[in-house]
Amino acid sequence: MTSWFHLLGMLSLAGDAPQASLTGTVRDLETGSPVPGAVVSLPHQQQRVLTDSLGRYRLTGIAAGPREVSAQRIGYGTWTVSVLVPDSGSLTVDFALRPQPVPLLALEARGTAPGRGPAGPAGAASPFPQRRVTAEDLALHPMLPEPDYLAALAGGAVLVAPENPDGIQIGGGSADQVGMLLDGIPLLNAYHAGGTWQGWNPDIAAGAELTTAPLEGPPTLGGALAIRSISPGDRPELRGTLSATQTRMALRAPFGGAGAGVVLSIRRGFPGLLDHSSEASHFGGGSGDAFAKVQLPAFGGMLSVLGHDGEDDLTAAAQPSAAASPRPSERHRLGWDSRSVGLRWAGPHRDRLLTVTAWHAATSAAVRWGVDSLADHLSSSRNDAGVSLGLRGLGEETATGIVLDLALGSSRYRATRSAGSPGLGRDDRQPRALVRLDHRRQLGPALQLRLGMAGTVAAGRGLVDPSAELAWRIRPPLTLSVGYVRHHQLEQSLRNPELVTGTLLPVNLSVTGGGVELPIARSDLVSAAAEWEPAPAWRLGLRGYVREARGLALVAMSESGPFATGPVVSGTSSTVGVALEAETRRPWGVAQASYGYQYTRNAAGGTRYQPAAAVPHALSAGLTLLPARPVALRVSFIGLFGRRATPITGPFEWESCNLQDHGCEFAGTPALTGALGDVSLPAYLRLDLGFRYEVRPAMLGRHAAVALFGTVSNLLSRRNFLTEAVDAGGTATPVEMRPRAPLVVGLDWRF
Repeated sequence: MTSWFHLLGMLSLAGDAPQASLTGTVRDLETGSPVPGAVVSLPHQQQRVLTDSLGRYRLTGIAAGPREVSAQRIGYGTWTVSVLVPDSGSLTVDFALRPQPVPLLALEARGTAPGRGPAGPAGAASPFPQRRVTAEDLALHPMLPEPDYLAALAGGAVLVAPENPDGIQIGGGSADQVGMLLDGIPLLNAYHAGGTWQGWNPDIAAGAELTTAPLEGPPTLGGALAIRSISPGDRPELRGTLSATQTRMALRAPFGGAGAGVVLSIRRGFPGLLDHSSEASHFGGGSGDAFAKVQLPAFGGMLSVLGHDGEDDLTAAAQPSAAASPRPSERHRLGWDSRSVGLRWAGPHRDRLLTVTAWHAATSAAVRWGVDSLADHLSSSRNDAGVSLGLRGLGEETATGIVLDLALGSSRYRATRSAGSPGLGRDDRQPRALVRLDHRRQLGPALQLRLGMAGTVAAGRGLVDPSAELAWRIRPPLTLSVGYVRHHQLEQSLRNPELVTGTLLPVNLSVTGGGVELPIARSDLVSAAAEWEPAPAWRLGLRGYVREARGLALVAMSESGPFATGPVVSGTSSTVGVALEAETRRPWGVAQASYGYQYTRNAAGGTRYQPAAAVPHALSAGLTLLPARPVALRVSFIGLFGRRATPITGPFEWESCNLQDHGCEFAGTPALTGALGDVSLPAYLRLDLGFRYEVRPAMLGRHAAVALFGTVSNLLSRRNFLTEAVDAGGTATPVEMRPRAPLVVGLDWRF
């Protein structure tokens, strides 16, 4: 351990200060990201300090001589290094902490660093949404009835559709423009439907980071969601949950010391909830996912082998009916899966972090949509396999990183209609080579510059994506930044995002671009931001951005059904947006609020429309109160204004999951009708109230935690609408969303 810190430490004498001081940066060993809120201390001198949002610290008034310096933070292993402190001047010692999550009881979490603050290797305020959520943040998040990393990242310029999410929309982009990585291994279609949206067990994740420039995996227009799994820890732990929407179990088992061990999990979702009604309009089927990881020290670093699997098999009534049990031929059938396996090694190489990754990710979807002879059929699959080599700098003032990806992607798409249409079929196979360069340099005590360049060779073309970011730390609490980034994306989805069927089929139906019919998509983003931290427990952020994209697959321009069955229109999208966020963490709890404005228009062939997911005004606010040790109360509010939708043909019934109606409802075979975005919907307003009561018994000589939790949704009894359904006579009827009702109740435990 000590030799590793001697390798990373950059020791220099500077200045003529009468007393010596220690300065440096604390970073994550695996990602190179700064670690805010870490405690850096001299144990024998009773001196300690917290790192700021950039992971930096400063200890002053230190006597000369040999000293031990320690760095630690919840979720990381503790590291101690011996140094020789000079008589005067400043000594710089940088730390790289290995992630090592420890069991935390949710009601005791008292983090001082905001969970959704700036993140990423640059360490400065990001000019575009770039945030991190840890397991500790998830436990106290005021907007969540159950742990959900995808929903926890929403706010400001990051939108998640309420009640029927079908992906994350960032800055006006569509859901297929955000990639997912689990420990650097791509995840494809890691989504569920019916109350368990995210496609992995939240108990196996130590945190998730939303970045605008993924370091591994296929290039995407919006960046990537990087999920970091928990380590085996230093003692066995079993945790589980049984609720109205899901049951899940996760096991951590160390062996042999030095970080070796396994992590296992399994989860099963209940689209119909525990008390499933026999009404024809309710979802049928189920969903589930599993995860396994083996971690071993090897070759001076850490070797991990992991696998993830998720499956969904759902049915829904193709016609609203009073019959209690419709014939199987009268139900839509939808199924999809997500499978990923990978190997990853990470370890030090001089003053850099070296990573080697190999992966295979696959997904497939099969849909029978409609009734009997009028059914549409879909078969879609995608495979991605590759290797990645990364070398990243960990220095505080200057750091350079390079990543090389070699991969082979393939996709197959078959959509047929029995009503006389020839349908759509595509088979694509595309090798690609990608090189990413990243350089960060401190230009002075207040300025930091970051430059990046990504080069991709695919489809017989060379694509270049430059990026630049300049951050100016005016004074310790305030940082201003501006940035520019260009992205290309090779695969796009042929799902129709304007149709309400996303609540049943929240997946990306991928095909590869590069031809005349579907070009390679490209986006350019210019943004500016201000981050103000008046105190360690407070954060305010303001961001503005302009985004232009071209070569997009606008399925809704040529298709009225849930997926493309013919040629797809290629078009453009433009967005202007502003986002404001605030958060505080105090001993009494957590409070956060966000507001996002965006003006987004998609266009092709002289037609322009506002996408349903691009809400012009999005307001959210939440509060988690800790009035007493075993009790937590949660209040959350969501307001969406300026929503638009495209009318659908009826009849149609829909309602998201809730306990009062015993499940999730979907009945009908909707199709778009009329002009895109033609319906102006009233404001969506929802107020939720949740509680959690936790006890901590001692069992078999160990501490355990058992908690009862629940949430009541839509306390205002607001009549929120999803869209309008138009019948044969031309009469439009609004489709209502969730009523005031119990949303979830459950029990979780940890031993």
